[in-house]
Amino acid sequence: MPDYLSVSQINMFLRCPMQYQFRYLEGIKIPPAGVMIQGSAYHKAIASDLVSVKETHDLLPLSDVRDIFSTHFDEQVHQKVSSDDGEEFEFDNINWEEQDPGEVKDKGIELVELYHCTTAPGIIPVEVENKLTSDINGDEFVLIADVVTEDVIIDHKVKKRRFSEAELKQDLQATAYTYFYRKPFQFHQALKLKTPTIDIAETERSQSDWGFFETLVPKIKQAITSGIFYPNPTGWHCSESFCGYFALCRGK
Repeated sequence: MPDYLSVSQINMFLRCPMQYQFRYLEGIKIPPAGVMIQGSAYHKAIASDLVSVKETHDLLPLSDVRDIFSTHFDEQVHQKVSSDDGEEFEFDNINWEEQDPGEVKDKGIELVELYHCTTAPGIIPVEVENKLTSDINGDEFVLIADVVTEDVIIDHKVKKRRFSEAELKQDLQATAYTYFYRKPFQFHQALKLKTPTIDIAETERSQSDWGFFETLVPKIKQAITSGIFYPNPTGWHCSESFCGYFALCRGK
């Protein structure tokens, strides 16, 4: 059992306790989808760009940002190593979901270029890829913030569509990060639309939200400690297309 909790863990447990058992207790890590390889390379390139701002007050040359994305993308594909919840893991194959790997890579480079040219120049980071370890009522909690400035926390997403207002309001990641940092939270969404777009969605939380979060975390820890991990077949996530553990569960 993990000796700490994270937003990823809690989200997975709430979505499906059995999925949590496969991933975090049995250590079964499913092969990544091509979009995860793309997203990881995107994060690497943007983080490197903003680390340069933090250390030198200047962005990297655009050619360097492209190269960082390309190199990290290729390393994952050829070395079969990626990261999940802050930990590296090896895999045997990549699920490209009928997409052409070259097109996935080219789209990622296009999004990196767009962020570098339109959004990164306005960011003055205080922290980049910072790991914060704290506790809630005695339970250790770990967060890795993509970017923290004097005014906001920023998380980078590569997505096909924008967050809805309801999704922003309910998002547990935003609740957790604002709880610890006490700053507004922004999703910087690199949207893979016909015309690629960088969309910024900001959300805030109240004392009431943080109070709920404080009571939720120990309850989740108690539920995990109980050792009862049941499948949740009631949502969109419980299908062969969306759950990599389907064959170990309902697929039997």
